[in-house]
Amino acid sequence: MMWSKAFVLSLQVACATTCAAEASSPVNSTLPSIDVELTPILDVVNYTGINGELVMDIHFANNETLLVLPLEMANAPSAQYTTETLEAWDCLGQLRLTQSDGTGSDSQPSRFWAVQRATQGPVVVRFKAKPYQIDPNAMVGPLFDIRSNGDGLLGSTWALVPLPPDNTAQYQFSLRWNLKHSPQDAKAAWTWGEGPAPVTISGTSATFLYTFWAVGSMSAYPSDSDSKPLSPDYSMYWLEQPPFDVDTIAAFVDKFFNYSSIFWKDTNGEPYRVFIRHNQETGTGGTALLRSFTFGWHDANSTAEDKLELLLSHEITHNWPQINDVNAAGTRYAEGTAEYYSLRLLWRNNQISTETYLSEMNARLKTYYLNPYVNLTDEDAYDQAWEARQAQTIPYGRGLIYLTNLDAQMRAVSNSDGRESLDTIVLELLDICRASSSQCTEVQLLKLLEKYLGQEGVEEYHAVSTGQPLIQPLEDSLGPCFEVIETQTNPAVFQWRFRDGKDASSEDCLI
Repeated sequence: MMWSKAFVLSLQVACATTCAAEASSPVNSTLPSIDVELTPILDVVNYTGINGELVMDIHFANNETLLVLPLEMANAPSAQYTTETLEAWDCLGQLRLTQSDGTGSDSQPSRFWAVQRATQGPVVVRFKAKPYQIDPNAMVGPLFDIRSNGDGLLGSTWALVPLPPDNTAQYQFSLRWNLKHSPQDAKAAWTWGEGPAPVTISGTSATFLYTFWAVGSMSAYPSDSDSKPLSPDYSMYWLEQPPFDVDTIAAFVDKFFNYSSIFWKDTNGEPYRVFIRHNQETGTGGTALLRSFTFGWHDANSTAEDKLELLLSHEITHNWPQINDVNAAGTRYAEGTAEYYSLRLLWRNNQISTETYLSEMNARLKTYYLNPYVNLTDEDAYDQAWEARQAQTIPYGRGLIYLTNLDAQMRAVSNSDGRESLDTIVLELLDICRASSSQCTEVQLLKLLEKYLGQEGVEEYHAVSTGQPLIQPLEDSLGPCFEVIETQTNPAVFQWRFRDGKDASSEDCLI
C-alpha cells in the first residue's frame, strides 16, 4: 500500500510539533487521544470502499501490540486487514508490524499487530476497507459487517476501525468524515453524532467501537420539515428506500423509546440512532449496539409493519437491561429481558392492546416449545447459535418464560401493596451496572435473586439453564386476568388465555 509524499511530509510536520511538546498535556483533555478520519470512496467506477486514518497520542514499547481487530463478530466478518491494507508510522518513520491471529478479550477470533520497536511521538495508522462480498444464499447473521447499499456504505465501527487492545483504558476519541470522494448530497451519521465535522466522545474502546455508522446519499428521519421527535437527538437513516412507510415506523420507535427511557430512568440525553439496511441475502432481523441499532430488510421477506414494530421494540430494549458476561448467561438475560420488556412496555404504553399482547406472548411460547432444540442446555444453545438458527432462539423463549415466572414470584412474596415485581430486580441491577461496569455481571444478578427470593431463587435460576425438565409458565405469571393451559401435547405447549369473566380492556389486567 503506497502513500503520497504529501502524507509523509504532513506526518513529519505533525511529529516535529508534537514531539517537541510531548511532555505537555492535551489541550482539551487529560486522556490520551485517538483521532479517526474516514474517507468513503464512492465516486470511482468499479470501486467502492472506505479509507481510514488513525492518529494515536499513545506510546508503545518494543513488541507491544499496537492494534487489534476482530476477524469475526458472532459470525459476521470484519474488514480483516492484512499487511497490504494496513500500515503505520511514527516520528521516526514507518513502523514494521508483526501480524498474528488469536482470540481477543471479547472472545472473538481476532487479528493483532505488534510494533517491532518502541514508538516516538504520535502513531499514525492507515487502512483500506472494502464492503463485504455477499453470498445471496448465506444465512443472515448479526448486522456488524460493512455493506454497500445504494450510493453509500454502512456498518459497525467494530468491523472497521482497529484500536489498541486495552479495553479498560479511557481515551478521548474523535471521528471526522472526509467526503471528497462522495456524492454532492452525501451525509454521514454515526451513533454519537452526524458528520462531516468531527464528533468527540470520551470512554473505553467499547464506547467507540460498539456503534453503527452510514455514509452516502442518505435519507433521514426527521427531515427538515418534520416536527421535533419526542426523544432528544433521535434519528433514523436509510440508503435504499424500504418497502414500508419509514415515517410511520420512525414515529412508533420514537414513542416507544421515549416511554422506555422514562421507565429505565435514562435521563442523560444521549443520542439514539436507527440504521436501516437492505440485505442482499434473504432474511430480516436487527442487531443492537450502544445507543443505536441496525435492522435489515429483503424484498423476499417483506415484514408487516406491526411485526416490524415489535422487532424494533426488541432491539431498542437491548439499550438497557444487560450483563457483561459474554457467555450463555449474558445471552439469556439480554434476550429474555428484551423479549419481556419490549412487549410489556408496549402494552403499558398503550401501543398494543391486551389482546395483541396476549397473542404475541403466546406466539413466542409456542415457538419455544416446538423448537427441536428446546432441551439443550443454555451453554449448548450458545455454542451452536451460529450453526443452527433454531438453537439461536432458545435463550429468547427460555429467558422470556423464566422472567414471567420471576415476576409472578416477586409479586407473590411482596407486601400487600404488590409493588415488588421483576421491575425491582432489573432496575436495581441496572443501577449497579451504571455505577460500575465491572460489577455488571451474573454474580450480581444472583445476589439480587437471593436477596428477594432466597437460595431457592438461585437454585431455580441454575435449574432452568439445564433445559430439563421443561420450563412451564406459573399460574399467575401474566397477571390476574390470565390462566395457564396446555394447548398441545407431544410436544407439550403451554400458553395463557383470558380467565372466564375477565374483561381485556380492564385496567386491572395491566401489570
